[in-house]
Order: sequence, then structure tokens, then C-alpha cells
Amino acid sequence: MLTLLAPSAHASGSSRDQDSWQAILFFAGFSVASFIQLWRNLRRARAVEDTPTAKVASAPQGGVELAGQAVPIEKKTAVCPLTGASCLWYFFKVERYERRGKSSSWVTISSGRSSDVFGLEDRTGMALVAPFGAEVTPHHTRQWRGSSPTPSAGPESGGFFSGFGSYRYTEELILPGDFVYVLGWFETIHGASAAVSDLNEKLRALKQNPRELLARFDTNKDGEISVEEWDAARAVVADEIRRVAMSLPAVPDVHTVVSPQDSDLPFLISTVSQEELAGRYKRRAVLGLAGFLGFGGAAVWALSLAWKGL
Repeated sequence: MLTLLAPSAHASGSSRDQDSWQAILFFAGFSVASFIQLWRNLRRARAVEDTPTAKVASAPQGGVELAGQAVPIEKKTAVCPLTGASCLWYFFKVERYERRGKSSSWVTISSGRSSDVFGLEDRTGMALVAPFGAEVTPHHTRQWRGSSPTPSAGPESGGFFSGFGSYRYTEELILPGDFVYVLGWFETIHGASAAVSDLNEKLRALKQNPRELLARFDTNKDGEISVEEWDAARAVVADEIRRVAMSLPAVPDVHTVVSPQDSDLPFLISTVSQEELAGRYKRRAVLGLAGFLGFGGAAVWALSLAWKGL
């Protein structure tokens, strides 16, 4: 009888060991992810708080923080695909509610964001902001639901069924006249023109053509754009701004803000105040710290149990 039970007991022990190590890896993975969130958000909060706000006319070249009013370039605005809203920048996302067995979740079926250049204007001048690659925090954010991949009406319709449906729509906007804060790479092009229509078209075409993005920047041919490859794409955008601005009829100066060349400096655009933005990053950092300590402690606990079972 003992010989018959031994293999079963051994198999049961192996199964428990496997479950223990899976739990350890699970908790350790979430602990590492939480630490990354902690570090990332603390870094952004410090950058927002520690970087002095400059004026456009006297801003130093390189990493800089600017604050002013968002304005269109040559009186041209972007149009958000979801609602047709006229804006300077947009992000949209369409999700579908899907059930799979006993679980259910929202699955993104389409999304996009604009990369059109817009202006930041303060009392001393204006800078061209190229939002390609930026982390944007707008205060115009709305979300509603519907019954089709394309919304038949916007959230302002206020219909009874706007809160129901298997599709969820999200729209974020920067509007003309909004307060705008930018932390990025500042460069003044001397003797250039502020006309950027051609550049906007090229940026829009690049963002809306994934095949071109992959063909131009997917250097390792894995079918995805890595962080390093995105950096290369942003550098191309910065070069395009310089080339287009310098090729047009001259005016005294054109100030530009693009994705930082210094990888230690984040590229942030926000329509909330610096204080509120820094506070948001700090709160996310606290959540990251809680996750790091909680999941890290759980990983140590699971490891101790597994060690005792050896």
C-alpha cells in the first residue's frame, strides 16, 4: 500500500512546489513593476517641481519648462475623429466589452492621437510645440458609451442610453486658449519661418501609417516599435521641424519645443497647473511604493514557505 501511495504523494509535492514558485514569480513581477512605477513618477514629479519656468523669449537652449496659452498655428486646428471637435491636440480610444468564459474586460479596438504642431504663447513670444512622443495630461477628458464602433452622438447629447452599450469611447483634448505647460527640449532657429503646414501633414501621415513607421524605424525587424526606435522617430521629427522652418521665408526667430535629446528629461505637456501635475505624479508614486512593498513582502513570504517545504 505504501509503495502505491508514494508516487502520488511525490506528484502532489511537485505540484505544490510548482505552485509556490509560480506565486513567487507572480508577486516578484508585480513588485518590480510597482518599483518602476514608483521611480518613474517620482522622477517626473521632481522634474516638474525642480525645473524653473522660463519665458519663451529668454529661455535657455536645451531642457526647459514653459507655461502659457495654447494657440493654433496659422489659424489651423486639428479635428478629433470621434466627435469632430476642433482642437489643437486630441487622443481617442474605442473599446469593446467582451466576455470570455467567466471573465470579461474592455478590449481596445482603435485609438489614436494627433501630432500636429501647435503654439505655446506667453507675454514674451511664442514657441512651436511638436507633441509627438510627449506624455500629455489634458483636463478636457470625457468618456461615454454606445452600441457601435463609431459613436452616433457625443457625450453632450445627454441621452439616457449614453451611459450604456457594449462600446466605450474616450476623448481627450487640448483646446485653443487653454493654459498649457510644457517640459521638453527648447531650441531657437534663427532666421526661419513659423509656417508649419507641410510639417503637420508629414507628422500626421507618419502617425497614421504604421507600415511606414515600421519600415523606417523598426531596425530589428521584430514587427514592433521599441523605446529606442521611438527615440529615433522623435529625432527625425525634430530634424523635420528644423529643416522645414529653415527652408521658408525668414523671420527673426522661431522657438521650438520637441522631445528631449537628453533621455533623463521627460517630455510632458499638460493643461493642468504644475502643482496639480506634480501632485498627480506623487500620488501615483505612493501607489507604486505600496505595490512594491506589498507584493515584495508577499514574494518573500511565498519564498519562505517554499524554502521550508524543500
